Amino acid sequence: MMKYIDNDKQKGILHDWKKIRKKFKSLRVPEECYNPLTLPLNKSVWHLILSERSKGKTTNLILFGMCMHVVDGTTIEYIRQSKTQIAPMKSEKLFETILKYDYISKITDGKYNSCVLKNRKWYFCNRDENGNEIERANSHFMSMLNLEESETYKSVYNAPYGDWIIFDEFLSRTRYRLNEFIELTDLISTIKRERISTNIILSSNLVDKNSQYFNEFEIMDKIRDSTTGTSFFSKTS
Repeated sequence: MMKYIDNDKQKGILHDWKKIRKKFKSLRVPEECYNPLTLPLNKSVWHLILSERSKGKTTNLILFGMCMHVVDGTTIEYIRQSKTQIAPMKSEKLFETILKYDYISKITDGKYNSCVLKNRKWYFCNRDENGNEIERANSHFMSMLNLEESETYKSVYNAPYGDWIIFDEFLSRTRYRLNEFIELTDLISTIKRERISTNIILSSNLVDKNSQYFNEFEIMDKIRDSTTGTSFFSKTS
């Protein structure tokens, strides 16, 4: 049964972090990969994660969100800058490692063994030995969104359980567009509404120390003083 903060649905889900963390730990992901358990989820709302490639940031952030979905019904809101970046062919690559190591079976305790994309939403499913889909979950665990359509989402998008928000590759080689940060905050506002239960993660493999994003978060000095390796910066609001 889903529980809410102060028994108020408008405030959002009362996440069982202990149970979620335990489920993620049970996956036994390689120690050399990025570990989302290090995020101060009870203390901060915004989390910026920066590192070189091949650290498994995106995969493990999605895995953690999948654990949240199984434990308390949370949906992952996966954001990229453009529509082309969430096209089916590119989106499917997000789950290559997850499927290779059978993480879906582990997360769902054997109820499902795969996932399927339908209308920009990902669902757990079962596939037979030939890869054919034979069963699908009723509710999705992840939605695919982009900043280019942030204005469109305002009037049509509803994500009452979208508490795990990932803006992936936010420091991409794509040029920072005018008002991009405003588009991001508008989209996040559309997703979270008045809920106080959300966590917003900005992840990147590219470290552009002059990015406008760091000015917006007022952490430019910290970024310029940071060294290589995996770093994260968290803010309460």
